[in-house]
Amino acid sequence: MRTASDVALVVLTAAVVFLPALGQEHSWSSRELRHALISLEMAATGEQLVPRLLGRPYADKPPTFHVAAAAASRLVGSDSMLFARLPSVLAGLVGALSVYGMGRLVHGRLVARLAAVGLLSVFGYVRMARIARPDMLFGAAIALAAFGLLLAMASRGSRDRALGFALAGASAGLAVLTKGPYGLLFPAMVVVFAAGPGTRFTRPRLAEWAVLAAALAIAPGGWALALALGGQGDHLSQVLLQPDLVSGASRHARSVTWYLGPVLLSSLPLSLFLWLWLRPPRPPASPFAWIALVLLVVLSLVPGKRAHYLVPWYPFAALAVCAAVGAAGDRARQLAAAAIAASVLAVPFYYGFVLPLYQPHEPLRTLADQVLARSPQASRFVCEGSLAEAVAFQGLRSGRLRPGDVAREWVHTRAALPPGAAQAVCLVFPPSLFRDWKGALERADVRTRTLFDAHFEGDPVRVVIVEDAA
Repeated sequence: MRTASDVALVVLTAAVVFLPALGQEHSWSSRELRHALISLEMAATGEQLVPRLLGRPYADKPPTFHVAAAAASRLVGSDSMLFARLPSVLAGLVGALSVYGMGRLVHGRLVARLAAVGLLSVFGYVRMARIARPDMLFGAAIALAAFGLLLAMASRGSRDRALGFALAGASAGLAVLTKGPYGLLFPAMVVVFAAGPGTRFTRPRLAEWAVLAAALAIAPGGWALALALGGQGDHLSQVLLQPDLVSGASRHARSVTWYLGPVLLSSLPLSLFLWLWLRPPRPPASPFAWIALVLLVVLSLVPGKRAHYLVPWYPFAALAVCAAVGAAGDRARQLAAAAIAASVLAVPFYYGFVLPLYQPHEPLRTLADQVLARSPQASRFVCEGSLAEAVAFQGLRSGRLRPGDVAREWVHTRAALPPGAAQAVCLVFPPSLFRDWKGALERADVRTRTLFDAHFEGDPVRVVIVEDAA
């Protein structure tokens, strides 16, 4: 009965922080529109193995998140951003419930409940759970894998242990399929730091490692096999060799100390209680503290650093901090509970009232709507940067455009037009960039004229119509 009431509390807290204004379009977060567009194209075409962006294969990420978002959209027949974000919301809830399960196994009910609700108060975690991106699905799969491992290692029956290791392996495989090999790191750390002499957790035997490995291979192996059988093995090669995976996202290279700021700010309000580790007598080290510390060191040593890479770190950090709070006594627990409650209540206030006042309209959406409204009805578009995704997203939602009607390169659009095609092609670029294009367009014997000029976040944008694209 106590467990049921704790789970109900976690679910209710998740509803409070995730659902209010979930479908808002006052602000599209970085890269959120890209993944929402991929999901919308997937829902429109029915293609599920190879994600496509602007009608072309997208190799930066496997389709795990996009399949879920497309299914949600098709199920309800809606292209609302709410349903594009729904997989992240459900993943955020799974992560919080996994934290409760891990905390219950290692530290007891009070710490488990505080950590699960505390995770749902963490600014960085809540923000990523409300965004249509694969990161939260990745973090939830890792947390569920860690919970499955602890559950298996705490069990004594061979059947229960096998089921736990199968759950852990399948979840780790989903994490690998979603974003890459970090999905393998966390199960290894759980075994290293949580199990061993003096604990209730028995490390996997050889046969149990085999169960774990077999379950782990299901998701990535199944996708790879389906691609191979479907004659799309080249796409698998592109995913495995894509720059983020091979080079460690070096284009985001930063110093080894860069994460200190994001860790303290994005993990509020729980970061306010890190001082409990410094106050003597210090609490005994939680295995989750070691996992969080090792992960933070690994992330800091990798050249590429971005704030959303911390998503898998938040659950273990929440467990470590709340274990310290629990060891500090009733006064610390009361202070932590008050800070968590205030943070939870602030979330719907921010998304429901503050954000609409601060940014009543998404500038990218406003410009995309303007481009579509003032261009000829049968137009195809060539756009610079994120504007291409915005025009395609709004055009698909309105039914005016089809996947592939918007491109970032002129050659792709021209090649798609049949000889003698009457469709107009609109080029949408900053004027300075369009001047670089004029010579190439003149050599292609294409006539153009300026349709209108606009502004995006203070910068000029020019919409040029191609009068003879055939």
